[in-house]
Amino acid sequence: MKKVFYFILPLLLIGALVAGYAKDVDAGDPITIGICDDVSGFSADSGRAERDGGILCIEEWNKRGGIKGSKIEYAFRDNAGDPTKATTIAKEFVRMGVVAVHGGTTSTVAIPEIKVLTEAQIPEITHSASMAQFDTKGPDGKLYAFCICSNPALAVCAIELSKTKKWKKVAIVHLNAAWPKDLARIQAEGIAKEPGMELVGTIVADLKATDLTREAVEVKAMNPDVIYTTLYSSTYIPWFRALNDLKYHPPMTGYWGMAEGAYLAIEKELCYNFYGSSTYNLEKPVVKEKLAQFKARFKYDPTGTWVGGWDMMNVLLTAIEKAGTKGPAIRDWLATKSTGMDLIGGNEKAKCRFEEGSKYHETYKFGLLGAQDLAFSHITKDGKLTWLK
Repeated sequence: MKKVFYFILPLLLIGALVAGYAKDVDAGDPITIGICDDVSGFSADSGRAERDGGILCIEEWNKRGGIKGSKIEYAFRDNAGDPTKATTIAKEFVRMGVVAVHGGTTSTVAIPEIKVLTEAQIPEITHSASMAQFDTKGPDGKLYAFCICSNPALAVCAIELSKTKKWKKVAIVHLNAAWPKDLARIQAEGIAKEPGMELVGTIVADLKATDLTREAVEVKAMNPDVIYTTLYSSTYIPWFRALNDLKYHPPMTGYWGMAEGAYLAIEKELCYNFYGSSTYNLEKPVVKEKLAQFKARFKYDPTGTWVGGWDMMNVLLTAIEKAGTKGPAIRDWLATKSTGMDLIGGNEKAKCRFEEGSKYHETYKFGLLGAQDLAFSHITKDGKLTWLK
């Protein structure tokens, strides 16, 4: 009898836990969203802006009455850019019974978070773009991770801009981390397929580097027409300074949401000739409106990840409003019915386009924005920022 009891007890506990994940929030009870961002690690300025963009969205929804009479609450945890800490936080969110999770900031922390949350069938929308995070499927064989912008979209943007500008020789400089390595791989594959384009070399920098002089000297010796960079804000600062010391300012591309932290933190003219692919366009009226609200609420000038943070949360809350609070139902709505939602990010007509099962989905997985929706920023010699449609 004891043997049977000890055999059945773990199964009962597992069943109870799984049932707990799928439980609806009772009408009128608060709906809790987990927010997990890097606000004290290597991507702190991006993580802070992403978190606060999400909070701004929650506050806007609550002013309108929440979701069907339920107030929206959030539990924030700082993963500090540490994958071990991110895993611990994800497990805590599972125990808390959060309805969904917003955040991740970078793939370094999003990938371990998603592994835990997917097993519990809790959907997460993240700003991190590494395709590696989509390898994990839940007990039902479905993907529970969604991202605001995918690496293929960023890679396509850089290559299309290079073709327009007739840049033939490309050097790649990336950090030794999940997102930069994944983007560099996709870029290299894309360059190889373009007639006349050539990858002249790849340089890998340390994630916590504070001096990139050696890397700048090496890339200058390659004499590229353009440099594709995938760095975080903390490493863009020494990168731009090293180039300036060499008086070397070739065209560069990168993700503007990361380089923007350096642009705001150092002399802006040091960032000369940087072309940033961006998930928002500062000239878009709704962006101007909500940026003013953001600054009034949080009292600082954020990096562009605040836009993704707002969009991520708005899509997530809409899914909960439409599908209820069970994780699998939220996931299914996101994957099949969110197409066509207006986004404040991207260019003028950016739309949410998950479209599970479509050709777009097969190419970009769950990226919210397609390459054609991205905007490009450019920094002129005097440090001024212009936007390219």
